[in-house]
Amino acid sequence: MASPRPPCLRVASVSMAHCRACPKSDVAQIHPGLPTVVPTIQALLEQGKTTRGFTTKVRGGHLILGRADEDGPDPRFRPTPLGGGRYGLSLYDRKGWDPLPYEGTLNEMVDVMNNDLGAWATPWPDPPL
Repeated sequence: MASPRPPCLRVASVSMAHCRACPKSDVAQIHPGLPTVVPTIQALLEQGKTTRGFTTKVRGGHLILGRADEDGPDPRFRPTPLGGGRYGLSLYDRKGWDPLPYEGTLNEMVDVMNNDLGAWATPWPDPPL
């Protein structure tokens, strides 16, 4: 008897938290190509005016995009694969990830980060002395 489909493959519109419900071993099987898109998205980020200097990590079936500063990593955005080369986008708000109403290709998501969400992509200003 075949095992049931993992939660993130049971629904047509995948929630942003879908891989939290999957065992870690299933995440690697469901999203095996995710590490291969890191060079692609990193190149797209470097071409953007506000996303230049972003770092990219793969964690739990998501791409974690952000900046690093003297205090350590500063996650900003999380593209999540939805299938068919499309991604959903979430924004980090210090309490967790908030899903945003954006869905599209990596090119489209980086365009959104550089334009619509540019204020969250830029480096934080230095505090006044």
